[in-house]
Amino acid sequence: ASTANSNVCGTTVQYGTGGLVGEIYSDVVAVGGLSTSSSFLFTIMTSENGGSSSTPFSAPGVAGILGLGYPALSGGGMNTQIPDLIGTLASANGLPNQFGMCLSSPSTGTGNGVFTIGGTASSLYDASTLQWAYQASVLGLTSPATGYFTVNVVDFAIGSQTQEQLLGMSQADANASWNQFGNGMPGTIVDSGTTSLVLPQALYNAVSSIVSNASGTPPPIYLTLS
Repeated sequence: ASTANSNVCGTTVQYGTGGLVGEIYSDVVAVGGLSTSSSFLFTIMTSENGGSSSTPFSAPGVAGILGLGYPALSGGGMNTQIPDLIGTLASANGLPNQFGMCLSSPSTGTGNGVFTIGGTASSLYDASTLQWAYQASVLGLTSPATGYFTVNVVDFAIGSQTQEQLLGMSQADANASWNQFGNGMPGTIVDSGTTSLVLPQALYNAVSSIVSNASGTPPPIYLTLS
């Protein structure tokens, strides 16, 4: 924006598929008709680099990236944390600090995805059957303190086969292999910024075999969260 002020401070951010180099700016930011009440810090990318792609943003036609994690993830572990944009927008406009994501499914022709700030799009789900998953405590800290959205996985299945059948062990032992974050404490990260499903090694081997040997469309995968 023409009103943006540069802090003349360079920054780098690295992702699994590449990274960026840029400069930190501040300005009033508007998203979908909502705007921050004061200047907000953001990065303007000047170049792309590294990872599995030398152009992780421009190649797929992506204009930028919006972090949805808690402020504890900002600053690379430094004491100074940059406020998150969603919380800042919600506060400035008198809305609950909530957001909702509904990803589109091209195979079913549901069109574009939907992103809401300050609540959820209730027309897109059946509230009478919706079940909420509580965020897990990780390393003795709640999710806001770790920066990640974490949940406890209590069951997994692919098609009609449960994880107990796939692994040949009890449900308790199977669950224990899932919910390990950091030093073995409970927690599985839910990350909207990746299409990857990361599984415990033994479960991955079993699922990989089923998918590789499937005739036609692989069976669906089901996750049950507590």
